[in-house]
Amino acid sequence: MPYRRVGKVVQHKKGGKWSKKQTATSVENAEKAIRLLRGVEHGMVPRKRTRSCHTKKVGFTEASRGIGDLSAGKLPASPGRGVNA
Repeated sequence: MPYRRVGKVVQHKKGGKWSKKQTATSVENAEKAIRLLRGVEHGMVPRKRTRSCHTKKVGFTEASRGIGDLSAGKLPASPGRGVNA
């Protein structure tokens, strides 16, 4: 199928008419999308991304900082401060 770009919109020709295939966020991304679609049409299999690249990095939780643990009756020391106020 032939593909073309009109601004940020990727179009493909189907039944003699041009119809919208997708809308990209930029002109450069639209060009990339056309290259990908042409490659898939010719037998290329896109790389699959692993789940690890889509997960957020886990930082400190309340439990690890001791914020939620008030059983001792004292407030926990604030992390990162060198001076006790």
